[in-house]
Amino acid sequence: MGIENISLSVKRIMDKLQKQRINKEYLKGIFTQGEYRHIKQIRQYREKLFVYTDSAPAMFSVRIKKEEVLKEVKKTAPEIEKIIVKIGS
Repeated sequence: MGIENISLSVKRIMDKLQKQRINKEYLKGIFTQGEYRHIKQIRQYREKLFVYTDSAPAMFSVRIKKEEVLKEVKKTAPEIEKIIVKIGS
């Protein structure tokens, strides 16, 4: 593998990371501090945004705000069509 191939691979990885604009820090402004504390991980896969919480009550709290969060997320990432909330990390 030559330097050119490595350079292309790094560029592809960086481009992919830049497309993932939604992360845990982005959601900090949407949720209250108490709700945000229970969000453990955010993952974006195609048109879905997965939000992982640490407990069932936290999952319920995030699910209540799901439509509001989706509207806010679509401003930054219009490709997101659905938010899925799960327990775990």
